[in-house]
Amino acid sequence: TSNTAVTQPGGPTLIVNEGDTVEIVLHNELSEPTSLLIRGQDMMPDLTGVAPGGTKLYSFTASQPGTYLYEAGLLPNAQHQVAMGLYGVLIVRPDPSFASVNGNFDADYANTVLADGPTHYYRLGEAAGPTAFDAVVPGNDGAYGTAVTLPAPGLLANSADTAAGFDGASADSFVDTGVTSMSSGAFSVEAWANANTIGTSGHRIVAKDEVGVTGAWILWFNQGKLRFQVRDSANANWVIAEAPATPPAGTPFHTVGVFDGTDVILYLDGVEVARTALGTATANTNSLPVTIGADSDPLNPRDHIFDGVIDEVALYNYALAPARIQAHFNAGSASSGVTLVDSTANFTAVNYLVGGTLYNNTDGSSCTIASVTATTLTCGAPLAGGAANTWMPGDAYTASGNFAYNNMVSNYDDEAVLLLSEIDPALNNSADPAAFDMRDYKPAYWLINGQVHPYIQQIPTAAGNKVLLRYVNAGFQYHTMSLLGLDQMKIAEDGYPLPFQYSVVAENIMVGQTQDTIVNIPATAPDGSRFALYDASMLLHNNNDAGFGGMITFLTTAAGPAGPDAAGPATSAVTITPSLSDGTTSVFLSATVSDAATGNANIQAAEYYIDDTNGTPVAMTATDGAFDSPVEAVEATIPAATIAALSPGDHLIYVRGQDDAPGNNWGSFNLVTLRLELAGSGP
Repeated sequence: TSNTAVTQPGGPTLIVNEGDTVEIVLHNELSEPTSLLIRGQDMMPDLTGVAPGGTKLYSFTASQPGTYLYEAGLLPNAQHQVAMGLYGVLIVRPDPSFASVNGNFDADYANTVLADGPTHYYRLGEAAGPTAFDAVVPGNDGAYGTAVTLPAPGLLANSADTAAGFDGASADSFVDTGVTSMSSGAFSVEAWANANTIGTSGHRIVAKDEVGVTGAWILWFNQGKLRFQVRDSANANWVIAEAPATPPAGTPFHTVGVFDGTDVILYLDGVEVARTALGTATANTNSLPVTIGADSDPLNPRDHIFDGVIDEVALYNYALAPARIQAHFNAGSASSGVTLVDSTANFTAVNYLVGGTLYNNTDGSSCTIASVTATTLTCGAPLAGGAANTWMPGDAYTASGNFAYNNMVSNYDDEAVLLLSEIDPALNNSADPAAFDMRDYKPAYWLINGQVHPYIQQIPTAAGNKVLLRYVNAGFQYHTMSLLGLDQMKIAEDGYPLPFQYSVVAENIMVGQTQDTIVNIPATAPDGSRFALYDASMLLHNNNDAGFGGMITFLTTAAGPAGPDAAGPATSAVTITPSLSDGTTSVFLSATVSDAATGNANIQAAEYYIDDTNGTPVAMTATDGAFDSPVEAVEATIPAATIAALSPGDHLIYVRGQDDAPGNNWGSFNLVTLRLELAGSGP
């Protein structure tokens, strides 16, 4: 079998919306019974199947957004049928109405924290114990005491996330993180809290200390004051930073204790409120576990129990910068982190935080956001034009962009399905596959989307974009997918979003499993960058032939110089129809070009290049016949003669737009892949 002939694409990718009633008619043209199984969907398993020549209707409600595998169902020959390619991908899109201004933005807070590299992060959002999950180090989880109230009302604004409640009395009201080792040269301790009572006897929020043991540090209320205290390593003296004003009982607050190698510093609601010199370069260390809501003694009854709710505890082995502490407080105290659009007043807010920018999409004016409440964004002096000083978010505001799930962490710009499978020529070339003994199954080819390298289509993207990778393992072997040069953030597994997202270098995908990850392409990635996506098990060959093969493809940014001005319009939704051509007919190219967020000037031109943006561009036209608005649908027909002159294989089509602002700014490129297969040239 030649490598170009190795192909097994499976069935079509089915895309539906959350809440849709889905009906699939299966007509069996095989010589044996078959059936349909859709993993992750609420439908009765079909144990009788469809006889040869028969037809059956399968129906279900797509109740959960996500990525799912469908395949031949639970019949005696199902294993052979799946190995022969009876499988495919189901994508359920989320209900777009989830992301209103009053929606659940807690994932943005978590991402803000995780972006600063905590060593441990306990969100305390479990519905029940005993495990308090660590969002940074899976498996390095803490344990709830039996008297902790779960779930307790969460302390983040506009969030459905929950927290942990502590009763102020019981020795079983604590969380033992198990973390015994922390930096002594510089570190930070962060938490949200809401005290029922303040008292004077000492209520721990987070501590690494116990009576009778030389303590390390405590973040707590003592003598009616909020304190962060650190013991120096030279003299074993406590050095205290104490807030001049105590947060009132019943009021949620954000606090961070920092030791920067010189000073003990206390922050309250994003602002430094106290600072005291430690006197030595290092803090004391001990072997006690970091404990939430009580002291750290794991052997004797706990004491100094917090009375109230604690949420979002993070530990860092360095001193958090003041700007980042302010950013954490902002992210937790207001809806934040996404671009919000008001379809009525025509305003766009970029970064819904203090310091973000509010644009008037009509006249291009803008101002810096000076304050944020649950109902109002207030601007300072407009930077240009005459933007209104207040913006009232209402029901008309929705989150722009694409989302894989009903959470903000799944926001993406580009997406790709990666259907993983294998081929054993002894089975796949067999005249009687049903007679093949699956115990002898030994794949020689490993495929992504039905192709082996170098025939796998690359994944087009652009610098600064978020790419959603939807992995679906339809094969019979585990595959460990790695991205060279970039991390992936795992957001979901088997169609269920993870409560704690985490970064992976290589992640094992089991048989029949799906996983969703987000990849951030660096904004500084040079044009023409290629990031290799491959199976880290290193079976990167085609039937032991020389050279690379198997499961390898690339995330590819535009090759050649981007537009000369980054303030030019953005290009999105680039599509080509058909994407697979034999060179005998023309293809249709379309895209959307928008200057709404980059000056709001009218679009005046668009163009495309084939393979090389240093070549000669071809003009595109406005779909509505005239370039006269800041957002334009554009199109072009690429003649069959142009396509036939290309070499067989993948070709990248680059598209960009130009605005009519002073300087006539060209925007950056976006791209799409066209595959050319001339007769006898391809798979």
